[in-house]
Amino acid sequence: MLAQFNQGPQSCNDGCDELWSPDKQEQRFCWGCKKWYNLKCLGNPTYSQEEYLGKQMEKHPSVPETILKVAFQPTARGGSTHFVTGNIRLVSEARDLLDERGQERAFAHPWMIAFVLEHDGTEEEDDEWQAWLEHKYHIDNKSRGNIMEEQLLIQEQQMYICPLCQDDNCL
Repeated sequence: MLAQFNQGPQSCNDGCDELWSPDKQEQRFCWGCKKWYNLKCLGNPTYSQEEYLGKQMEKHPSVPETILKVAFQPTARGGSTHFVTGNIRLVSEARDLLDERGQERAFAHPWMIAFVLEHDGTEEEDDEWQAWLEHKYHIDNKSRGNIMEEQLLIQEQQMYICPLCQDDNCL
């Protein structure tokens, strides 16, 4: 289920009077309060992406690493890194896959069934999930690494705590 969120030209919080300029400014989405924030309004980073992923791996030990990496990367849009539309579709899908029922729904999809049968169990579980997400969102070899295309995972980002809800499970 795609997350519901505010969109369009708006300021990110009460103290910000700047409208978002997608080609110049990066914004981050808070999964707690469902709001977008200009990166410069978030203050100092709280964690590195690697540190944050480590915390999430401890909380979700049975979830494949690929799902965790995509689900818990920053949900971002705009700027030079994240393309105008950002990655909310991919992150939202991966967060749905954190739940066993979400994984069961994906494994019941005809594409996933065919992929698993074709590879006869020779693929690592993480490779299956990466292939599934790339298939679902039409990420192919040509688009991988192209900043003008949606990317499955962008690494080495900084993580922030939401200024409104103070939830560290979001930015």
